[in-house]
Amino acid sequence: MADELVLSLGEARRLAIRSQHLAGPEPVRGIGGMRQVLRGLRVLQIDPVNVVARSHLLVLWSRLGPFDRDDLDKLLWRQRWLFEYWAHAASIVLTEDYPRSVTRARPPAYPRLWVSRPGGRAGRRPGEEGPGSTGQGGR
Repeated sequence: MADELVLSLGEARRLAIRSQHLAGPEPVRGIGGMRQVLRGLRVLQIDPVNVVARSHLLVLWSRLGPFDRDDLDKLLWRQRWLFEYWAHAASIVLTEDYPRSVTRARPPAYPRLWVSRPGGRAGRRPGEEGPGSTGQGGR
């Protein structure tokens, strides 16, 4: 077992900022720098809403500066170094993290109100007893 790592609050903050590539030495140019940043981030959240650009592109731009978007396409679609996955949200994930991703995958559970209610009464499951109304959910 490794020795315990003890950090001050300031050291922990600096480590978090640096590991997110928001401080420290600039990454190398090109696809190698993109790999370096993506290894540090591990996941890029995909947000289809864009005002300036899509969020995953803004995250890379904020760390790399101007970059060739084709490099991201190469890593994602041609080299399969990355893959799209529903992590905490729609995301681009490192392929090397695939084993970690699939072990966390679980089928969605029914909301708690359908499993039990105060007083031990079981709630309705979707589709049982015909359609319900939105007002029935919390009763």
